[in-house]
Amino acid sequence: YTDGTFKPQGNLKRGEIAKILYFYLGSSLGESGKQYTSADFNGDTKNVTISAACTLSDATIEGDLFITEGLGTDAVALSNVTVKGMIIISGGTVTMTNTTSDRIIVSSSMGRLLQTTATGASRFSEAEVRTAAVLYEKGLTDGCDGFETVELSGSGSSTALTLDAELLRLTVNAPATVTTTTNTKIYNLRVNKAAAVAGYGAVYQADIRTDGVSFTKDIALGGYTLASGVSVSVAGENRTASSTAA
Repeated sequence: YTDGTFKPQGNLKRGEIAKILYFYLGSSLGESGKQYTSADFNGDTKNVTISAACTLSDATIEGDLFITEGLGTDAVALSNVTVKGMIIISGGTVTMTNTTSDRIIVSSSMGRLLQTTATGASRFSEAEVRTAAVLYEKGLTDGCDGFETVELSGSGSSTALTLDAELLRLTVNAPATVTTTTNTKIYNLRVNKAAAVAGYGAVYQADIRTDGVSFTKDIALGGYTLASGVSVSVAGENRTASSTAA
């Protein structure tokens, strides 16, 4: 409070709740079809919320960027955007060009399939996928990694991830189905929960710490390390010994 007191057991008034929500929502970009820039931000908030199909360009966000579930599959485009906090994607089909953030969370409580594309000079150090998602890398600038590391951490029975990307590391911390394209390269795969890896592309090194992991025949699997007592299915063949990459 303005007098310096803190009242953790007090009852919140409606206006106080509104102020808390306003602080976290920050600048609201909710006009469909509009091309927003940082000039449209409110000067007294650091976070930004996108709730309609629009474009945001040439902006630095000091806090977090929220892309809300109300978008459904509507398109959102980010161009030349730096987010110093997190990008939280809960809706929309999002294309990020020349955009950077240390952390992305992809999660839809409504169970929608969320598609996110990184292009140009984009870099995202960590991406956490909690629900069904598609991650694309397209036309990245040389030296830009797009999605660097991805973690699957869904709480449902299985999280479905489709990848068309080159990842330094993919960590599976929840039951999952991972479908890869011919362009996909995963340099290090850490599997802590049962997972099926299907499609094409390459996995250079896998660290498998649980049973129930399988790779279909068209996945180019280099080396893999099995935890004690763990087996893996490779192209329909059950294997119980680790294999060194060529």
